[in-house]
Order: sequence, then C-alpha cells, then structure tokens
Amino acid sequence: EPSMRPTRRGRDGASALRPALVLTAFSLLWALALLVYWPSGNVHPDTQQSLHTIAGSLHALERTQNQTWLLFGELRRGTFEHRPSGLRATSVSTEQRQPPPPSPQSPVVQPPVPPRSLTPRPPVTDCKLLARTFKYAPQCGDTEQSTTVYPLLVTGMGRSGTTYTHQTLRGQGLEFSHDDTRVDRHGAASWILAFRESPVSASIGFYFPSFGDRLQAYFRGPRATGRFRHVVHQVRDPVKCIVSRANRIGMMYAPVKYSNPDLFVELTQGTGLKMTYPSAEEMEVFRGEQVNANWTPEKRLRFALWHYVFWNEWLDGWADVTMRVEDLDVDKLCDMAGKRACKGSSGQAVSTKSNSHEKIPELENVGWAEICRASPFMCSRAKELARSYGYTVAE
Repeated sequence: EPSMRPTRRGRDGASALRPALVLTAFSLLWALALLVYWPSGNVHPDTQQSLHTIAGSLHALERTQNQTWLLFGELRRGTFEHRPSGLRATSVSTEQRQPPPPSPQSPVVQPPVPPRSLTPRPPVTDCKLLARTFKYAPQCGDTEQSTTVYPLLVTGMGRSGTTYTHQTLRGQGLEFSHDDTRVDRHGAASWILAFRESPVSASIGFYFPSFGDRLQAYFRGPRATGRFRHVVHQVRDPVKCIVSRANRIGMMYAPVKYSNPDLFVELTQGTGLKMTYPSAEEMEVFRGEQVNANWTPEKRLRFALWHYVFWNEWLDGWADVTMRVEDLDVDKLCDMAGKRACKGSSGQAVSTKSNSHEKIPELENVGWAEICRASPFMCSRAKELARSYGYTVAE
C-alpha cells in the first residue's frame, strides 16, 4: 500500500509546478488590462499580435492544467517522477514495455511457419463436402456394412511424389497401390482419388482419366461406396511441384479442366469450403487459353500454378493430416495402414526422386519470379499455402 504522504520526488514535482502557475496568473492579468484599456475596434496591430500570442499561451496552459490535475493525483499517491525534460505524469504499470511498431520503411519479416505434423485434425462435420470424397465418415452415416473400407489413402496433386510414397510403403511390406491399378489391401497413393466422380448431369464435373477404369467398381460414380479410414494430404516443394506439373500440362495426365476454377466452384457448391477464385483479368486470360492449343512456357506455368492452388485447398478442407514428402515418416504411415503389415522401418525415406520425366528447355531454372509473372494473384495464394506447409518462400 503506497504512503499517502508525498515522497521527495513528489515534493520536487510540486516545486516544478510553481513557474506554470505564476505564468498563468500573469497572462490573465495582462489580457484583462488590454481589454479594459482599449475599446473594441481601436486595438493597435502590434497589440493584436500580442493578444494572439497570449491566446496561444492560454491554450497551451489549458493543456498544462490537465497535466497538473494528473500530477496532483500522482503527488497524493507518492508516485510522481520528476523528469528534467518536462512535467509528465506516467501511470505505474507492471507490464513489460512494448517495442515501438516498425516504421513503414522497415521491412517486416514474417515468422517461419512450422511444418504441419501428422497429428490428426478434428473430424470434419461437413457431410456435403465429405460426400464428394472417399473419406470414411461415420459422423455422416457411413458404416462398415454399407461401405468397403481401406486403411490408408495418400493423395495430393499430380507430381507431389505419390509414386515415391507408393514405392516406399511397398518396400516396407504393405500391399499398396498407385494411380493406375486396383486399390490394394492396405490402401493407395493416388492423386485421382482426391475426389469422387461427379454426376453425369454436372455442367463441368470431375471424372477419372482413362486409367481409372482399372479401379474397383465401388470407386466409380457419385454414389461410390469405397472408403479410406485415414486420408493423408501429401505436399512437395512448391516450385518443384509446379514446374514438374507444367512439363506435363496439356497431355492426358492433366486435362485443362483439372485447373479450371469453375470446376472447384461446382465441387464445393453447398459446402462450407471456400476456395480461391482468380482475378477478373487472370480469368479472362485463362478462358482465352482454353481454346488455344499453343502451350507456351508461361501458359504451362499458369495452368500448373492454378492446379497447385485448387488441389491443395481442396484437400486442406477435409484430409486428416498434411505431410511433406521431404519429411516422409514411414512409421506413422505404417501405423495408419496397420503396423503389423510393415517389416519394420527406420522411419525415414532415402530419396524423393522417382517417376522423373524430361523437361522442356524453357522450364529449366524456373523459380517464383517466373511463376508469379504468369499469374500474380494466384501466385500470392500459392505462396501462402507453401508457407503454411513449412516451406521457405522467396519474396
């Protein structure tokens, strides 16, 4: 409990107030004398200037008066601190002083985003969204009797490394399939299984490429009953992934529609998932290029970039976990697929290079600068996604 008697610092503060009080009294008397001595309208110009000066002084003294009341309160509590630079009452706080915000000229460095772990997310309750996936969802009415359930699906956009994951898990003894074969006993690593097929009445619709015919019948169509108990969303270094996709855009492996934003608007209609939509300028370019068979490097990068954003946003909305292929944790995946099926692993993979293909010369040494020139708005969103996955992104 502070003493009610002013401290030495408080008495010094009281002494500091005396000049302000004397100046206030003197100014008031001087103004009163001028107003009495000179009638209205007969004031000399020099005197007018003096009156303006006095008025300014009085305005400043009004502010001083407000500070004075604060000082008297501090004097009463014995917490006033006299500062040589002037009179200033400061409240006593136990909080640590915060640093000033950076000036507009100062660069603002974003803190690094830690990689998303294999810790499962809370179950998704958006049943309309889950009805367009192969995720086993008892909260939406799925049962073991009404569905055919497999342990694990690892999925991501094409060129995210699902071939490598497939080979790694098979090397651990799992019966694990890839895109173009029947789903195996312990599951699959497959980009096409990120969606169920759309109804035939859909205006755009998602449908499997030709090799989807090799899948079991219960994975076909909008009423498919095939399910996966665990769904892992796999991501890869964004620049490598986009450039690898760009090398194959336009062929059967990635039809133009898989990069069409209107497809994803259709897929998410009626759900709670909100996805990025390009700017009007970039959409105008996209629509013009849909009917243009000339696959320039810039067009390839644009379509691959959009594919990256849409596919990853879609999987972010409902997959159980997100995993970087560079941090592949075989033990965790074996747990999801059934640990007893694995031979026993070191938990780490050896190399992420697999299923490589030739590159067109114009896409050699491509980085964020070239990708962003192709589609600035969508590139900014791709960078946000990449950071959220723990990748370092150049500004």
